[in-house]
Amino acid sequence: METKYVSQSNNELSFHEILNILRKRFLIIVSMFIIVILVTFIYLKFFATPIYEATAKIKIPTSSGGIGSLGSAAALILGSGASSPDLATQQEMIYSRPVLEEVIKRTNLLEIKKSEVKKNKNTVTIDSLIYNLRSEKVLSIKTVKNSPIVEIRIADSNRELALKILTELVKVYITTYVKLNKDEKTSQLEIVEKQILQLEKEIAELGEKMKQFKLTKSISPSDEGQLYVTALTKLSQDRYETQGEIETTKEAINKIKQQINTLQIEAKTTNYTPTSELLEKYRANLAELQTKYNSAIQQYTENHPEVKSLKAQIEQLEAEINKEIKRIANSKIESPSPLMQELYTQLVQNQLKLPILQTKLDAINRSIADTESKMKKLPQIEQEYLNLERDYRIKQTIYAALIQKYEELRLNAVSSEVNKPQIVDPPYVPDTPSKPDKKLTLAIGGTLGIFLGIIGAFLREITDKKIRTAEEIEKFIRVPIIIHSRENKKQAVQTMLNYVLSNYTDHRKIGIISPDNKESVDTTLELISDIFTKSSTKFVVIEIKQKESVLIAKTMEREINEKMKEYDYLIITSEPFRNNYDALIVSKKSDGVILTLKLNSSEKSEVLKTVHLLEQNGVIIYGIIAF
Repeated sequence: METKYVSQSNNELSFHEILNILRKRFLIIVSMFIIVILVTFIYLKFFATPIYEATAKIKIPTSSGGIGSLGSAAALILGSGASSPDLATQQEMIYSRPVLEEVIKRTNLLEIKKSEVKKNKNTVTIDSLIYNLRSEKVLSIKTVKNSPIVEIRIADSNRELALKILTELVKVYITTYVKLNKDEKTSQLEIVEKQILQLEKEIAELGEKMKQFKLTKSISPSDEGQLYVTALTKLSQDRYETQGEIETTKEAINKIKQQINTLQIEAKTTNYTPTSELLEKYRANLAELQTKYNSAIQQYTENHPEVKSLKAQIEQLEAEINKEIKRIANSKIESPSPLMQELYTQLVQNQLKLPILQTKLDAINRSIADTESKMKKLPQIEQEYLNLERDYRIKQTIYAALIQKYEELRLNAVSSEVNKPQIVDPPYVPDTPSKPDKKLTLAIGGTLGIFLGIIGAFLREITDKKIRTAEEIEKFIRVPIIIHSRENKKQAVQTMLNYVLSNYTDHRKIGIISPDNKESVDTTLELISDIFTKSSTKFVVIEIKQKESVLIAKTMEREINEKMKEYDYLIITSEPFRNNYDALIVSKKSDGVILTLKLNSSEKSEVLKTVHLLEQNGVIIYGIIAF
């Protein structure tokens, strides 16, 4: 059967319907907003623990790295020249157990925290305190941009305690840093010192052997042999320096790669080493010139014109090589970051420099081997003496280098007390707590309150079984007229009665029914009776009570026929439809019915069930009056 009175349901809400729901449930939204704001305020006022945050900034000291000619930015990052050490290492030092244990001891933190715990004080231990201090919520360490400055923060509910912990932490860290660096330099000094003493002993022994050899063998080395010894000494010194430069260059490459990878740059770029035909040509020329130079110093002194000329050519060629290396590095590497540009440039320069140094070292090794082979052609006794003299001179050269290194380390060790972390911003804690942020928390609470209020409004709408407004009736019921009585109930009934009498002139049996509210039926009946009485209309009321339900079907038809002979209109009423199917009999005996209900009392399901039942039985519904 085609639906007449019941609208087809539509589960989709229009924007207008959503606004209507929000307007209708506005009180719920406002109430939820106020409740959440009040709860948030009470929490902030009486329950939230204020957290104070002490802050200090420390500049990490610089150290000598000797990585070569790195640019200022790259040097600052890598720890070369006058640069900062690895900041991650300094952070780990601050987080280390010895440092934190000393801070706990100096601040008496263990006893303080135990006194704060009312029950089970044994749960507070040194280990638990260290674990708590390492938490980012308590101790946070971060670098300031790309500088060697670190910012240290300590958070605690006790303002004075937070300041005390941070103050002691800074002191202990600086003391530990100085001690570790001093111990490291002292260890290096001891190693170099032992090497120097060993060399002094070996030099003295070689000197004595040479003296005894001259006395016992009565030998006087030839000029050729002296030239060989001088050449080997010079070549050994060059090899020693070149090997040191190679190791320094490798160290620089590794450090730069580590830094680039730390900054999350693609690893494939760090493994790329560009070159050029000109650089390969320079490399071959350098090997040739180095060989000629090494051969020349075997025959002449360093002041000889040929030796000077070859040395000048090598220096000029090395300058050209450096220019070509810089050109290649600058032209091949592109990066949006100036720091990354510089790191890449220095990486490529060192990568290109390494094979040049290796070529130089190979040439020196060949010359040493060639010179030693020539020495073997000398008389055996002279070879023995020249080997002693060669070893003596080489050890003297190494001895001089170690003495210089020893002095540098000694000066660095002395300067450890000066070159230590510097306090940029002393420990400080504001008077106001950093957490919780009351304004932000209240703003979040207000937003949450509105959100919960909107959810509550829609949930209330979904779960609300009552009909609240006449507009709600219009959504699911289509009847000729729906009247909301509002303040004037009599006017509403008069309008409905005028509509019925005007549009259904032949209808004389008018039913008044309700799905679930007897009060609305009585009110409508009372007002219609009053209207008919004043207009001198002859009418009679037939009220069917539930106790008469057994006889209703047999007697009602006879009663109606009798009354219709005497009166103009019959007003028929019954108990509400809820679980009372006798009301359907009353409706079917009427020409049509006026459906009455009470807002905020009648349920949607009962109204729909009643309308469905009337519709299925062909009962005419004149309209609905909502009281």
